[in-house]
Amino acid sequence: MTGRLSNSIRLVAIAALLAGCASKKLPLPRQQAIGVLEGKERSAAMASILQNRVYYQTFAGKAKAKVQVNDDAYDATLNIRIERGKAIWISITAVLGIEAARILITPDSLLMVNRLQKEFVRQPYEFIRRFSGGEVSFASLEELLTGQSLSGLLTREAILSKNKAGIAVEGLINGLTGKLQTNPQYRIQNTSIHSRDSVQGLEAAYSNYALFNGQYFPRLLNLKIHTGQLDLQTAVDYNRIACDETLQMPFSIPPNYKEME
Repeated sequence: MTGRLSNSIRLVAIAALLAGCASKKLPLPRQQAIGVLEGKERSAAMASILQNRVYYQTFAGKAKAKVQVNDDAYDATLNIRIERGKAIWISITAVLGIEAARILITPDSLLMVNRLQKEFVRQPYEFIRRFSGGEVSFASLEELLTGQSLSGLLTREAILSKNKAGIAVEGLINGLTGKLQTNPQYRIQNTSIHSRDSVQGLEAAYSNYALFNGQYFPRLLNLKIHTGQLDLQTAVDYNRIACDETLQMPFSIPPNYKEME
């Protein structure tokens, strides 16, 4: 892989995956289970988790981010805009306020312009699935960026248990092992998805919940993807969050930019 292609792929990783010490896993605390929940207790716990999901049509967030891709570290400012179910728009600003890259993700495609190298990437959404080890659907990416419980995990087959931290949920997402832990307020504390051999996986930790537009969002996100050959880790600190505002997602590819194959 050339250096320029490597830079472009890293920008895709930073923005499209936002996913957070290189080969070290996030510290997902293990809680001793008090007991598996069944019947009305299970239903009540599931309802409490679902009630603490946030609901929006549009999301806009601005955040400081520290990103590590294998042994390389970056600082950046992220502007993230989401039109639920339709598009995710991300602008990455590097030092001196210079925009380094702009991303537009839809359920079908990924577009990126790398302004530092005057290049662009045009790929189907499957590119993100392959890059992330096959775990990140478009809906999951939206949920990860806004600190939501993964809807694919909250099914009738999921096992819910109570522990000292809150509620633990375990189940399968498209044949992968999924786990979720809430805090005492039933808000998501951490979540993970791994292949059965644990070679590929995604881990996320959320904290510092704050009230924005009448709903609680986590201000701090630590997201990580590891695929065996690549480790990505991002610490995201939101300083602004707004919901259901009119959004614009400007995106264009300058005619003199070169497409990366």
